[in-house]
Amino acid sequence: MKDLKSYDFVYSYFKDPKMLISAINAYSRISHIQKSGYSLRDLLKEENKRID
Repeated sequence: MKDLKSYDFVYSYFKDPKMLISAINAYSRISHIQKSGYSLRDLLKEENKRID
């Protein structure tokens, strides 16, 4: 877990767009965003907002 903030870990984790979209959707599911708040999921196109 110590490598979570390393450049190599972050680059390899987010270079796959499907994994990035999945992570954004997962964060949106488990976070407690206020009704008036926004998350990265709000920036996704509708077809990518489907929970996989």
